[in-house]
Amino acid sequence: MARRRRTLLFTAGYEGLSLSGFLKQLNAASIEVLFDIRYRPQSRKPGFSKNKLAAACKRAGIRYLHDPKLGTPPDQMEAMKAAGAYTPQIFKRYRTFLLKQGDSLEQAVEVVSKENTCLLCYEADYRTCHRRIVAEEIERRSGVPVTHLSLAVNGAK
Repeated sequence: MARRRRTLLFTAGYEGLSLSGFLKQLNAASIEVLFDIRYRPQSRKPGFSKNKLAAACKRAGIRYLHDPKLGTPPDQMEAMKAAGAYTPQIFKRYRTFLLKQGDSLEQAVEVVSKENTCLLCYEADYRTCHRRIVAEEIERRSGVPVTHLSLAVNGAK
């Protein structure tokens, strides 16, 4: 019986990073799948909008997936912008929303269970981003440990 290899779950934000530096760091961490969990995968930052990011990932040997159902819905994003940051109440609302996204969470668990995967969003600090909540839920369901990459700290600018 063949042993299944252990997979890893990472999260990363691209705030303050260049696309090339970001991809280098993903490769250094042996990321096989970049799982974009932004509701709207658009960015004013060059290269980080969905189509360009997917093409760059392909060139770097990284599979790109996107699921808007794991993103922060517009009403909660507006509340976050009005508050100036994610608040405990907004995180609580997001967790309630996320737990209703069963199919999307199961797809994420399936991917994470087979390939080293990195959840992508914008914020550099995972503690101020919804990806922390997504990662916690995937870790709870899959048993795959999560590591929050601090790419800007590691010189990926």
